[in-house]
Amino acid sequence: MDEEIAAAEAAGTVRDRALRYTLDGREYVTPITAIRGDVELRSRYPDAESRARDEERLRRCRNRYSASAGNDLRRWEKNDIVPREDDVFQERLYCIQWSRPDGSFFYAGVTDRDEARERQVTRYVQERLAEWQAQGLVPDSEIEPGDKTDEPIRTRSWTHWHHLFNPRHLLIGALIRQGVSTVRDQSIALGISLGFCNLLDKLSKLSQWRVGHSGKQGVAPSADYPEHVFYNQALNTFVNYGCRSLPSVSEALLLTPRSIMVNAAYTTKVLPAPNVVSISDLWISDPPYADAIQYHEITEYFLAWLRTNPPRDDWIWDSRRALAIKGEAAQFRQAMVAAYSAMARQMPDNGLQVVMFTHQDVGVWATLAEILSASGLQVTAGWCIATETESSTKQGNYVQGTVLLVLRRRVGEERGYLARLQKPVEDAVREQLATMQALDDLEQPNFGDADYQLAAYANALKVLTRYAVIDGRPVADLLQASRAHGEVSEVERLLGRARQLASDFLLPEGLPRSAWDDLKPEERFYLKGLELEQAGEVRAGAFQEMARGFGIEDYRAMLANARANQVRMKTAAEFGRRDLRRAGSADRAEDASLDAFAAGIVRHCLYAVTEATRADDLPSALRWFHGSLGNDYWNRRQLVIGLLDFLARMRSPARAAEAQVAAQLAGAVRNDRP
Repeated sequence: MDEEIAAAEAAGTVRDRALRYTLDGREYVTPITAIRGDVELRSRYPDAESRARDEERLRRCRNRYSASAGNDLRRWEKNDIVPREDDVFQERLYCIQWSRPDGSFFYAGVTDRDEARERQVTRYVQERLAEWQAQGLVPDSEIEPGDKTDEPIRTRSWTHWHHLFNPRHLLIGALIRQGVSTVRDQSIALGISLGFCNLLDKLSKLSQWRVGHSGKQGVAPSADYPEHVFYNQALNTFVNYGCRSLPSVSEALLLTPRSIMVNAAYTTKVLPAPNVVSISDLWISDPPYADAIQYHEITEYFLAWLRTNPPRDDWIWDSRRALAIKGEAAQFRQAMVAAYSAMARQMPDNGLQVVMFTHQDVGVWATLAEILSASGLQVTAGWCIATETESSTKQGNYVQGTVLLVLRRRVGEERGYLARLQKPVEDAVREQLATMQALDDLEQPNFGDADYQLAAYANALKVLTRYAVIDGRPVADLLQASRAHGEVSEVERLLGRARQLASDFLLPEGLPRSAWDDLKPEERFYLKGLELEQAGEVRAGAFQEMARGFGIEDYRAMLANARANQVRMKTAAEFGRRDLRRAGSADRAEDASLDAFAAGIVRHCLYAVTEATRADDLPSALRWFHGSLGNDYWNRRQLVIGLLDFLARMRSPARAAEAQVAAQLAGAVRNDRP
């Protein structure tokens, strides 16, 4: 049975965005894009006839939601709640998870009675759908196209919001909304509706099916279960999904929000930031940046249920898409300056603003620095606070905190010159990193590497936003200056230096500072990658962001697996002799990163571990060091020992055997004599 499950995990029906199945011993692979019949006009065609053929097909199959791409999927209509018989994508109940009285689970195949109940629910909803929609109990609005809302339209041709829910979801939702409509107290109705939104996050075809695991050291086992919808702030469609029963989601409905009683008069207004007219001592904002999260789109998932027959009449039940500040170009920057300038004008001289910011891209931070400076604001403090809950799926280099930037209105017209700012930026960053490290708990760290990078950015902004004029030009003029694609501004360059300082500052645990300072950026990346891997990190983005911190563009040759959520650094055996260079050699200038690592001391230590493992002979590894490093071996022997000790501590499943050899080899090097 275990072998069958393992085989099924390795050979699922849908993998790597393709349908895979075996028939008569032969594997067949069909991309999902081909199943949908996706059509997209290419930038180049071999001839006019090929382009005309694609354009004609695009006109035939394109739905009205997309200007550049379409497919052969039938557009769902307003009265649809299940696929039609001739639709490409079908749905079927294939397994049921049952709960025992003691809270444990078991799985059972679908019986005739189960299918009869599903048909009964479908008929019941079909007969009442129009009535429920007229009463505002079930959504009836179309999905408006957008960066995130295009996804269900493109991948499933779902055109209305209720298409994202199956009949059982719609039944549960309609019954709850019907009950809310009978509540006369608007405060109670609003509270239940907020809980209902929490329930909607777990009651949809977009609920990811989370596969459980048997557990491992330090991680408890978990059962399979349907996840929530917005685990990554997007509208993702899945090949399979979990449909919860009411008892399994009722707890989500009974929302108990944290609250603080304020015994003071207050006024609540919903209006664009540039339109504020009231003076306030404190402004708190969580701004958009680089279109990271399309709140104005994904909130429509909830508003579709509440817009008609709302639980409170005086609230605005609209996403206000037209007012959202979007994009990354000059228009975005100008809109942000208008918003922050308006708030800066409506604060007293001793007032302040707090900006919550969580982003790791240096370009985004550079844009923020320019926006705040152009708005007449100066960063006077930056605090990194933990905002993420601990989770077994969140280990390694993910951002555990949010930077709170404290800003005050800039006084005066101080002038600065970018050429003279590098040292003040470096000093501010080093001071902040040292402070954070002194405060951190070594046993249970409060901050990850990414949080130190955020702190580095924040303290660089304290220096950069002091100036109203830089290099003789007002900051507002610099903000509006056009830039070629890929052009790096001087502000971005300074922030990149701050990020590099943070990366260099955080040496791997147990590695001497002297050893760390002696290594090339590529070698530092590899060792920090091992540390991430040891912590359970597998996300490609974490390794990519770390590579940026060290200024490395191409690091793929160091990875054993580059697939999403499966990233792992190569072991010593996986490197073998491939691309090994003698110290100081670099015979392929076009691959400088690989050559720098291949000729470095870390690579030589890895090969020595491979040699000792292969020959089961430590002296052979010592001979390798003597021959490849020459006299430099004796000068750098303490560095070799430090690196081997570090490799000996890397005891993830893929490295356990090599770690043991590295520990033995470290002892041999210690005892080696000229």
